[in-house]
Amino acid sequence: MSVTFIAHNQSAKDRALAIPELLDNVFAYLGRHDAAHAAQLFGLLAPPQSRHNHTHTYNVEVTERRVDRFLPIARRVRELHSMSSKAECHKDNHSFLCNNEAFFEDLATMVAARGHVLFPRLVYLRWWDLYSSMYTWPLFGSSVLTEVNIIVPHCCLYTDSLTALSVLAPSVKSICLTAYPPKEYDGTVLFSALDVELLDDGWPDVFERLKNLTTLAAPVNFLTSAALAAAATSPNLAILRFHTTSDPKSSIRKRQSITDFPTPSFAPGSFPSLSMLELAAPLVAYNNILRDANFPTHQLRQIGVRAVQAETESEIRSVLSTLSERAGPALSTLRILLASRYRWDEPQTDMDEPDEAEARSWRYGKAPGRREQLHAATFSPLHGASNLAILDVAHRFSVRINDDELVELVQALPALVVLSLNPVPVVVGGTPLTLRVLGRLARIRPFMEVIRFYLDATLEDEEPLPDRVDRFRGSLRSLWLDASPITMNQDKLADVAYYLSMVLPPNRTLSNTPLPDGLDGSPLYFWDHVPPVSSDRVHAWSCVTEMIRQIRESEDEDDTAVPVSEEVSLSA
Repeated sequence: MSVTFIAHNQSAKDRALAIPELLDNVFAYLGRHDAAHAAQLFGLLAPPQSRHNHTHTYNVEVTERRVDRFLPIARRVRELHSMSSKAECHKDNHSFLCNNEAFFEDLATMVAARGHVLFPRLVYLRWWDLYSSMYTWPLFGSSVLTEVNIIVPHCCLYTDSLTALSVLAPSVKSICLTAYPPKEYDGTVLFSALDVELLDDGWPDVFERLKNLTTLAAPVNFLTSAALAAAATSPNLAILRFHTTSDPKSSIRKRQSITDFPTPSFAPGSFPSLSMLELAAPLVAYNNILRDANFPTHQLRQIGVRAVQAETESEIRSVLSTLSERAGPALSTLRILLASRYRWDEPQTDMDEPDEAEARSWRYGKAPGRREQLHAATFSPLHGASNLAILDVAHRFSVRINDDELVELVQALPALVVLSLNPVPVVVGGTPLTLRVLGRLARIRPFMEVIRFYLDATLEDEEPLPDRVDRFRGSLRSLWLDASPITMNQDKLADVAYYLSMVLPPNRTLSNTPLPDGLDGSPLYFWDHVPPVSSDRVHAWSCVTEMIRQIRESEDEDDTAVPVSEEVSLSA
């Protein structure tokens, strides 16, 4: 138990924060939420004088007395965010340090004079600042800082930004780099697409210094061939992945450099700890990497393939063949994104087929061409992947696979529990996959966890749905069909609902949440592939969900199925 002497002339807030036990309770509470936010935290040192566009400005002089009161508080901070809420990360609040340059210089000087580190227990830092070099950030450095989430500043040399990381967090284990998307204001380009090749010279030093680094996440198209070659020397790097910007139309790398990805050269012993690789590169380069004798394809558990240009079906099949030959039994997750980086306002139709020059341009989301549509044979190299549990595919066109072929694929993947087979194609149209396949899957793989399909539920073939089917077990977290063609006939909708009520577990119904939200506890995500879904189809599937609910309620009442209420209507 500690004893604290409190001066009577202190304010109530100062007296409360002078009690160590109370401070510990405060920061334990913050850790359960968003941890410490910079604006609030430094407000204890000097309350902000003005706040414009979510930017805090401190005009109060930093005094020795203020620092003496602040240091015991700062020593207890384990997580620090530059934004006062996660929502503000999407607002123009990237100039916190720049707007308070003198304030932080004085603070850093006084802390250094005491021989102290301002945040000696800081473990996690999320700091987004477009205008201040990371060389001004040692204020936030800590020997125990293990996780850093930062935006790459536009104000300084990118190579210097990388070098500063090793000074800021010499023991860091996880780095997440974010690049602010291109931005215009009144016709003036404020930030253009990053020429990330300028970072390449800085990567070798980063991986040489940061021996504890295990995770590196960077924006899609951010990792170049040179960066990958440098990463190969990292002894503990296990996860190398990408994420996207908030605007799918923006390009992180300048477009002319996206497809320039020379196959890197790997020395023996490269990537000794790598288990997860996501890479945005031409598939021919990806294939060469996987085939390299010095690349540890056999030890990968998760693989993400992100196309950056129109790819042929044969090239896609070649990559899968390489995986079947070189990937080891550890491979459990395969994500293949082959649609271009674009957000569409309306679903496209088969009538929108571009000419060859436009398709190859990869600019407007209209690639690849129809003849490159994936089909059952595309995935045949995967047959026998004994531990593949997650298969996630996105493409411009629906996969040309029928019920029998899908059942064969699932049977050939005995560990498969998550299957997202291009549930939201860019080009809407027919599909040979039918609603009836769900009952067959429930029979051969009852313990599926996530199913996302683009299938035909129009019932136009007049063949009645089975009146008795197998049911998925309670492990099924999500069945998502919202983009699938569906009948608009009220009676047939009721048939669809009754069939699904038999296939789904008793405590589950359809997932009607927007796919990119990543809800339902699913580990899937679609990166930046966000085609729209027809509102008519969304409404029809929502009606089916309501009908399933009514059927379940009726079954609970008298243990027999009753006709679906006519209150659920497509005209609603």
